[in-house]
Amino acid sequence: MSENNGRCCSWLRLAGLTILSTMLSLVGAEAQPPSSGDCSSWIGPTRMVNGEVIGPRTCTIFQEFTIRNASGVPYQRVEIGIAGAIEGYTVKEGVQLSQFSEFPEFVLAQRGNLGPYFHGISTYSGESGNSGLTVLLPKSPADWNGKLFMVFHGGSRYVKLGEMLPRKADGYTPLLNYNQYEGLMIDKGYAVVHTRRSANTGSQSGDREVTLDDGTVLDGRGHEYHVGLLQDWTILAKNLIEARLGSRPVRTYWYGRSGGAAPGRLVNYVPGANKDNQGRKIFDGLLLDDSAGGWYWPTMYFSPSQTEKGALEVDDQDHLVFDEARKAEFVPQIDILHQAYTGGRWVARTWGGSYQHIKRENARLLVEKGLGAKSRTYEIVGVSHADAGAVFPNDLWPENLDLTGVMDALIDVLDDWVERGVEPVPTRSDAVYLGDVDGDGYVENAAIELPEIACPSGVYYEFPKGVTAPGRTGFAAYLSEPRPAINADTMELPPGFEESWLEPLDSRGRPLDMNGNLVRDTRESLSQAWQRRGREGKRYGVLGPGETLTHDAYVSCVSRVTAELSKQNLLSEAAALHYVQEAIKSGPGKGR
Repeated sequence: MSENNGRCCSWLRLAGLTILSTMLSLVGAEAQPPSSGDCSSWIGPTRMVNGEVIGPRTCTIFQEFTIRNASGVPYQRVEIGIAGAIEGYTVKEGVQLSQFSEFPEFVLAQRGNLGPYFHGISTYSGESGNSGLTVLLPKSPADWNGKLFMVFHGGSRYVKLGEMLPRKADGYTPLLNYNQYEGLMIDKGYAVVHTRRSANTGSQSGDREVTLDDGTVLDGRGHEYHVGLLQDWTILAKNLIEARLGSRPVRTYWYGRSGGAAPGRLVNYVPGANKDNQGRKIFDGLLLDDSAGGWYWPTMYFSPSQTEKGALEVDDQDHLVFDEARKAEFVPQIDILHQAYTGGRWVARTWGGSYQHIKRENARLLVEKGLGAKSRTYEIVGVSHADAGAVFPNDLWPENLDLTGVMDALIDVLDDWVERGVEPVPTRSDAVYLGDVDGDGYVENAAIELPEIACPSGVYYEFPKGVTAPGRTGFAAYLSEPRPAINADTMELPPGFEESWLEPLDSRGRPLDMNGNLVRDTRESLSQAWQRRGREGKRYGVLGPGETLTHDAYVSCVSRVTAELSKQNLLSEAAALHYVQEAIKSGPGKGR
């Protein structure tokens, strides 16, 4: 039996990678001559600041062609370049020098820079397909569900939408974070707009200059957390859709990952940030995937009357008040927390915790402020910042959990919440203050464990071999059969001991403690690991003393876990079926 059995995505092993790579360049697209044209009539209201037009200035279609969703419905893919300007604030010294935002009291202050702040204007260019949009909309209004998903990428410059992975209309397709789940969205009938902006905090290139009011030019200021930019583009997209399909979207949803999720929180937290110039709501719901660094929080520990250009004076009172009117404006918000993304050492030094702590604190504050009924946080065990789709086609993609099935379900959950008031299941977290329902110290609503974690054939861990930064995982398999243990007293190796039996070292040279005994020793076998889990009181993936893991027991475990997650709308039915089919076909114990 292979020691890697039981992991996801066996439908597409490395042997098929060449075939898939070829398909990626062909699937879905119907060849058409590129078209171009001026789309500036779709630009929304602009304003003048210091003699400069603030907002989009030009809109250009530089390519347009037809693709099809998984059911064969024709969609028009429209590639648009946008040039324009935004206003905001930055700093000249201290931390977060790369940030430029209209909300420095959140974007800069919460991350350790209290100013002084300097007002300026930054421009962005749509040349060569840099800043702009990729719009996916049905050719016929009859094929549209009437709703729009705006998709905001994380901390990289001008993330382009590639070709869609091949998908099955009547089944499950993994790895769809390869295109930020936009394939899932069009398969459900949504119009989808993929945004491209300068959002790489480590780069000096691209649209990153800011001209201050006194004429000073500062470089290296990105647009990652500028909400106004994303609002401007959303309004433009709505105008485009109305022109093409005859009506405006009845609902507009925000999906963002990392640096595309953090500004989504600001839409809900900053007073008035979710309204256009006519006072109309812009976004109806937010699906926020592992917000960058865990930020931002719904707090403001300084007087809002302070001048924005001066240094802030922090006090001991939270001035961000959510009265009944503010609570009514708050739109449904779902945060996905990747539990295995802990962050660097500076996070612990600066904030007394990890990214995980910061994300959990956001959930706690929302409940404390009376917003628990409009927000949910779903913590997922074993996944770091990048899931398998985000890593694919890197060699490590089979060693990262795939969240496609979770996102497939949550897209529907958000829509049902907004449209019909169907409340999702409660927040899920391993933190006692979030997952303990009745205050008895027991976590009833624990973090989500996908079958790879609940019915484990090994351990997922950060900093795999060759990876020195956090963000993705490796996989260490349990042994297929028991092997001699190291002498715990003398640490002597038994005769015939092989290095592959040892618990591995991560890329930092730290041992992976797979069994939690604080000693680097022989890996457990699958049966030994499940017996230990039984002693620890785990709910799934357990055996009694002396029992051996059989194929039937493994399939039963996967079936129970997926059925429960699917019933709670935390995993799609298609993904649940796929997990069970894979377990039957190739799970541990197969053939014995």
